[in-house]
Amino acid sequence: MKKIMLLLIIATITSSNSCKKVPLNTCTLDMCDTRRKTIMNAKDWTGTLGYYNDIRKWAVNVSIPNTIDGIRTCILCIDIPDSLKTIGRFVTFSGELKESCDNPKPELRGQEIYFVKPTNLK
Repeated sequence: MKKIMLLLIIATITSSNSCKKVPLNTCTLDMCDTRRKTIMNAKDWTGTLGYYNDIRKWAVNVSIPNTIDGIRTCILCIDIPDSLKTIGRFVTFSGELKESCDNPKPELRGQEIYFVKPTNLK
C-alpha cells in the first residue's frame, strides 16, 4: 500500500511539472509573426520609405523626437501598393511595433529596428 501511495505522489509531482508553460521566445519566430512582443504603438507616424534588399522588405524611417540622430526603422510586414514604392517617399502609418531582436542589425548609430503590420499606410 505504501509503495502505491509513493508512486501516486511521484506521478503527481512529475505530471504537474510537465504542465508548466514555457515562455515563448519571440525572437525565434518569423520576422512578421504577430506573436512577437509589441514594443510600442505608432499612431499617424510620418517617415520616408526605404528598401532592405537582403530581406526584400520595405521600411519606413521615422525620426525619434528630441534626438539628434535617432531613427526608428519600421520594416513593413505587408506588400505595399506599387503606387507607393518609391525610395524617399513620405508616408504616414499606424500600427504595433514588434521587436526585431537585432535581426536585421541596426546599420546606423541611434537606429532602432522594428517590424510593423501597418493599419493605414498612405
